[in-house]
Amino acid sequence: MAQCIFICGDDDFMVDRHAKELFNQAAKECNDEFSQEIIEGVAQSVDDVANLVTRTQQATQTLSLFGGKKAVWLRGVNFLSDKRPGNTESGKAEIEKLTAFLERIDPTCTALIISACPVDRRRKEFKWFQKNCTFTDIKADSAELIPIIQAECETQKVTIDSAGTQALIDKIGPNIRLLVEEISKLATYLNGEKHTLITAKLVAELVPDFGEGDFFEVSEAFFALDLDWTLDALRRHFFLYDEARPLISGLQNRNRLLIQLRALVDAKAITVSPRGIDKTAFERAAATYGIYYGNSEEKSNFNVFTQNAWYLGSKVGANVGKLNMKKLISIQQALIEAFQGIITYPNEQKRIMETMAIKCLT
Repeated sequence: MAQCIFICGDDDFMVDRHAKELFNQAAKECNDEFSQEIIEGVAQSVDDVANLVTRTQQATQTLSLFGGKKAVWLRGVNFLSDKRPGNTESGKAEIEKLTAFLERIDPTCTALIISACPVDRRRKEFKWFQKNCTFTDIKADSAELIPIIQAECETQKVTIDSAGTQALIDKIGPNIRLLVEEISKLATYLNGEKHTLITAKLVAELVPDFGEGDFFEVSEAFFALDLDWTLDALRRHFFLYDEARPLISGLQNRNRLLIQLRALVDAKAITVSPRGIDKTAFERAAATYGIYYGNSEEKSNFNVFTQNAWYLGSKVGANVGKLNMKKLISIQQALIEAFQGIITYPNEQKRIMETMAIKCLT
């Protein structure tokens, strides 16, 4: 039997959320609230680590006052990362004390849950938990984020379409706290407007780019083939920034993927529908044509098969049926000409981008 339940991941919000659900389940087997204990696992020094190890031992060894099972949660452990205090020799010694103790506990008497973020997956201590515990490593990818976004929208009494969902993920990435905050902000705005649907356009207008933003709104508007929205997005961009090159880069990245998608559609290797791309067909196409792309495993706009099929179908390829290969190549040529234009006339970048948009979308 596993010695404890160990939950880790890249996002502290998701890790804590999942661990809380498991702790609440374990608490249902306890006879009273005194048999439930949460120990905050953040350590700033080796002494803190030692204290947490001692408290965990005491909590799991102490019998329930009224009999029955105990539930203990060592919450938010931060000393399994590659930073101090856990990566020092003294810190590692304390963690070894914890793992040695865990080998002796009786999981039928005490449900011990340990949640940790961040973690260093190379460490032998981490590998011990991976091997000896009921282990969960939460990856904050799009598939994990979608149900969280939908649940939060339900809580806020709003709805969100698939394009709006992907727009949020593109803007914010796997930061659940920010996703929740931005959904709350969007819901507040919609309540004032007496609407309930969060769309990609609304996300583009109201949600800022976090982290490595890709100047999302202009790309989204342009490939929605909406000229008015594109011109509005360009005005907003140049109100804040003077530089057009990031816009051109973002547009070229999207267009590059569309060219590859269009080629696959024309070859009848895949079909793109409002529900996305059939995963089986996409994998079959990758097996047939992937050899021509090399062995790249990292996401790249130069290799359509490194992209998520759902992302390609629902976001990138939403309008691929309206864009034939001739049109996509002409867009790529127009972007090259726009780039050459801003180099020649650096003070006319807004005008050059507007001209390019009008040329491509009319």
